Amino acid sequence: MEKCPFNEKLKCDKCRLLRRGVRFYEGNPNPVPVEVCVFIHIAECLENQIMRSIGEQKATEQTRNEMMQMNTLFQGLANQKGLKA
Repeated sequence: MEKCPFNEKLKCDKCRLLRRGVRFYEGNPNPVPVEVCVFIHIAECLENQIMRSIGEQKATEQTRNEMMQMNTLFQGLANQKGLKA
């Protein structure tokens, strides 16, 4: 582990901010053991949440664009048939 920014004399294994556990990663079905400072863990969780939000926004925008294209197609077909959309 890196040096603690709060107390350089305290060893990580005695720190109350140390978290031990496992993580699951995409594409890897096996859990990976981790030991990490809670502040690093919080930052990683926040970063992951932001990346998921960005991915969801892109998917929503793509769906909206496809729906607009489909609407344009159907309006064009309706205009060719002489129907009012």
